[in-house]
Amino acid sequence: WREIDGIEVPIDRRQATAFGAITPTLSEPYFLMAMEMGLEGEHLSLASQVYKVQERRYKNTGIRTMVSEDHVSVYPNFLYSSVYSNGEDWAVVSEQGDKYPSLRTLSIKSVFAWNAIFSTEYTKSLFQHISTFGNLERGWPAGIYEESQEVNEVYTLNTNSIILQSLYYRKFGVMMSLP
Repeated sequence: WREIDGIEVPIDRRQATAFGAITPTLSEPYFLMAMEMGLEGEHLSLASQVYKVQERRYKNTGIRTMVSEDHVSVYPNFLYSSVYSNGEDWAVVSEQGDKYPSLRTLSIKSVFAWNAIFSTEYTKSLFQHISTFGNLERGWPAGIYEESQEVNEVYTLNTNSIILQSLYYRKFGVMMSLP
């Protein structure tokens, strides 16, 4: 656990330089667990903390925050916008562990997923913010660059399948029950 902005979040302390793999804490594994298997006990605690720290960052800074792994429209083309990675809060890292803080995005799939799961005032406001970015022919772009506020015009199956999964979850609930 690591305290970030006053909230304890789960982290993996291994670093890319020592282990050859990055270890970001970000939204995707937690919201997928929620929508696919449900959240109970420790799973609910972990997911809640990862969500809450993003809302807290917004409250503390005014910066809309919803981080996950996403394709980006510029080199290196895929990044992990994280709550924590490789020893740094709010790190944006490549698969090699290189840092790209100027390419942090507000992840549209994360907005859909967290809004489907928790439906808080914060997630609703983010959903309102991104509501006009969908494209009838292409789907939803990956996100909005935090620094420039430009739309990250990358359309992927990953983003759009998670959006569809979020809509399914809102309508029908968990895809499969935990034992």
